[in-house]
Amino acid sequence: MQKGKEVEFQVLRRFRNGIEEEKTYLDYKKQLDKFCSHSNLSYDEIIKLGTDELQNHLEDWVMSLSEQGLKGATTRKMLAGVMKFLDMNRKLYHKKALLGLVRENGNKSDEIAGSVPYTNAEIKRMLEGTKKLRTKAIIHFFKDTGARPQVLADPILRMKHLIIQYEENGKDTSCYAIRVYDNSPDGFSENSKAGHWVFLTPEGRKTLDAYFNSRKLNGEVFDKETPLFATYSEVGKGRVKNRHLALHGVYDALELAIKSAGIKRTKIDERYDKAIFYGFRKRFNTILKLDGTINSNIAEKLMHHKKGLDGVYLKPTKDECFAEFKKAILELSIDDSERDKIKIRKLESEKSELEKSRVEIEEMRKRLDEIECDKKARYSTFAKGMLNHTLKNDSTGKIFSILFYALFEMSAPEEKKRLIWKQLLEAGQKGEKIDLTLLGDPKDFSLENLFDRPVSVEWHNHRASEITRK
Repeated sequence: MQKGKEVEFQVLRRFRNGIEEEKTYLDYKKQLDKFCSHSNLSYDEIIKLGTDELQNHLEDWVMSLSEQGLKGATTRKMLAGVMKFLDMNRKLYHKKALLGLVRENGNKSDEIAGSVPYTNAEIKRMLEGTKKLRTKAIIHFFKDTGARPQVLADPILRMKHLIIQYEENGKDTSCYAIRVYDNSPDGFSENSKAGHWVFLTPEGRKTLDAYFNSRKLNGEVFDKETPLFATYSEVGKGRVKNRHLALHGVYDALELAIKSAGIKRTKIDERYDKAIFYGFRKRFNTILKLDGTINSNIAEKLMHHKKGLDGVYLKPTKDECFAEFKKAILELSIDDSERDKIKIRKLESEKSELEKSRVEIEEMRKRLDEIECDKKARYSTFAKGMLNHTLKNDSTGKIFSILFYALFEMSAPEEKKRLIWKQLLEAGQKGEKIDLTLLGDPKDFSLENLFDRPVSVEWHNHRASEITRK
């Protein structure tokens, strides 16, 4: 008896260690238990079965599920936990043959289920139709993130998963970043395989903060383990730590908000065109995909989709994900005043960028002028002219070049000489004659301009005598 318990412990231990998320393990174990109940077998008895006998039990269960009218997707989901258990315990079975027995049992509801997104007007009616801050915060959370409902419980979203999102320059963006599907003790780790980032718009953050403040006023104690969405406090209980709101509680809150808003939903069989959670998800996906400026691969990451090799190898940072999310904030926002604020900030940012570009262009032009018209550039032009005259044996040209260069350099201070030189270059490019009056009044010519420093007659005489002596 003791040995049987040890075997059962070991097979479950392998099963548990093969699954990263606690919530996934519980779901898989629930499916495994249903199979055990159907087959009237314990965990260790399943492991002891031969391949053919095990296959017979598996196929009998699949056919039983199909005969009950379960859809193919549901049957495959029920099989996932059982197959994981068998794989982790190295049991052989015929997987292709087993999945081949799965019947789709499709019906008309499959064509419309969850296919229609909520509109902005409908979400606005949901928000206006409830006075409960928790319900408002839940609505904003799902319309801003497009997340699946399991995101709240796998693991439970807590304050340690929530941080303020800043720009690269340290400025507060008025948005929240939330780490989901991450079991790390600190709330987030870049090494987490399943973890990824979602974000709240400024209006979403404002609503969530108002919800937090109401809970604190009711005596709830907040720390890093406090759940983002909690059960209601009982009046008169004093300082409490509330439990997290279970998924059925979130479902009930949203269903009531949808009914209060009078949102029309088409029902065929047991399913609706606007699914309670997936109406938000469909809207979020549509907004991201219709914006051509958003990186499609990062959009898939924000949706928590695994798309080809990018789903495995692409590991964008939080800030890289936010850079793409930021482009959709205007379309994701519902409140007209918030949308107007975003438009104004966008226009101001564009104006600032234009002004910044204008200043940069002016600085570039100035640097270019300095390069083309500074003393080195002028001397280079003079030297090329002298070389040409020498090669042509043109003594007159050489004398004229020397005189022009000396007179030009004496004509004005450096800043003004650059401007004059630029005018001369432009005239030459147009084929116009050089206007020597640009050099100014000869009375203003000086050695100070030539040498670019103060020069006295005494200094010049002293310098000449020094050269003579040497």
